[in-house]
Amino acid sequence: MKTRILPIFLLLTALTACDRELPFPASEGELIVLNALLSTDEPEHTVYLSVSSPESGNRPLTDAQVLCTVGDGPAVRATEISSTSSLQKSAQYSFEAQIRPGDRVRIDVEGAGMRAVAQTVAPQAPLPATADTLTRDGRMHFTLHVQGRPDQADYWQLRLSLRKQYRIDYYWRDRNPYPEDEHFEFTPGMYINTSESESEQELPLDPGEDPILNDGYTPQDVIDRYYNTNAGFLFEFSPVNKTRIFTDRRFADDRADVQFSTDSTPLINSEYGQARDWMVRYHYHCTRTLTVRLLALDEGAYAYLDAINREKSRNGFNYLLVEPVIFPTNVEGGLGFLSVASATRLDLELPEIDIEDW
Repeated sequence: MKTRILPIFLLLTALTACDRELPFPASEGELIVLNALLSTDEPEHTVYLSVSSPESGNRPLTDAQVLCTVGDGPAVRATEISSTSSLQKSAQYSFEAQIRPGDRVRIDVEGAGMRAVAQTVAPQAPLPATADTLTRDGRMHFTLHVQGRPDQADYWQLRLSLRKQYRIDYYWRDRNPYPEDEHFEFTPGMYINTSESESEQELPLDPGEDPILNDGYTPQDVIDRYYNTNAGFLFEFSPVNKTRIFTDRRFADDRADVQFSTDSTPLINSEYGQARDWMVRYHYHCTRTLTVRLLALDEGAYAYLDAINREKSRNGFNYLLVEPVIFPTNVEGGLGFLSVASATRLDLELPEIDIEDW
């Protein structure tokens, strides 16, 4: 019996010895939670506000006064965006401003009898990047050639979006569908009207086997660490890179080729797949642009997004010997994080679609 108790005693002793205090802005009362991840290539920005309560958790902070200051410009009041979702835990506030690298951004919030302030500085924009693409097995694969700066540590995030602009011209067909109707005005081939539309969507990005985007591990390495080691699920915790962040610490000579892919299905335009009208002839034209956004982050924003990766990787499980995820904050008088990412955009034009007599 003693031989069984001793290993357990030693394990508990080791756990106690590894215990350490982690900085966290503890509070017995309510706090404003401010989260805003802004970008220099977006004219409109969103601030998420809630109130954290030890008794009831988070609730939206509505009817707050939100002032946003960029550089030396005047403070801009953010407008609350109405939402009917009963599951929403944060209120959204929107403001328009042009943010440039080097600008200091400050957000002042007053509401629910509390006040919070957050400020940061937009980092330098990434150096221009180039990309090679290859479509294979239903996916579009990218090789992004990234250049870092030799005099500093670089932190980045990858985003991918697809923008479509399409136009449909409508004409009567060459044959009158109602020749017996004298009041039906019909001119064979006559132009009727045109509809135009534009859409943009964020595309999911798969880091695949690239060690730069997987913190040095391939997905199979992570599986091996979880399941193929003795009690690995107790001691190991490898976050999945859901926010697509990476650094230059694995670069050679401040440059590297970063590889990722996306499902090519959304890239195949299906707007013209609607039901055909036997009375009408269509002329469909569509232009498509893929945009790779390389976003430069500061060290604090990288740590915040890395904490999000770790929290999402838990999938609802509390690992026995893994420390809780600690989110950094730069909000005075509250919790949350304000960051500005400086963007370099790389536009890739896809072949145009032009279909007549459809």
